Amino acid sequence: VLRKAQADSTINPTLDPAITAELIVALLDGLWWRQAMQPDADPQRHVATLGEWLRRLLGTGPVE
Repeated sequence: VLRKAQADSTINPTLDPAITAELIVALLDGLWWRQAMQPDADPQRHVATLGEWLRRLLGTGPVE
């Protein structure tokens, strides 16, 4: 998915797709782990911010 997005110039072509995928999975694992350890945690409230971070980190969002 990341390689295709790089080929389409949808995301930054200089990112290492394997490392990028590992980091995205680590972020998602962290949200899952938090919910497992804190049953009252609400990972859904983080989804919008996580999406914005990923857009910026991958080079698809506005750069400020």
